[in-house]
Amino acid sequence: MTIASATTDPTGFYYFADTARFTSGSSYTVKVSAFPSGPRTSTPTSQKFTWQGMLVGLSSFSVY
Repeated sequence: MTIASATTDPTGFYYFADTARFTSGSSYTVKVSAFPSGPRTSTPTSQKFTWQGMLVGLSSFSVY
């Protein structure tokens, strides 16, 4: 079930615009689900994080 989508700014920085959907202390999985024309997969395929109500740094996704 998708509970949030990431938005990008003009520099390519992605962020969750509505973090009110997250519950503090809960674990979530981030996955690339929409690809530009051509690419079909990402590395890693997903990343997990636990929401603590503050900035979460994820390693970069490579799309190819």
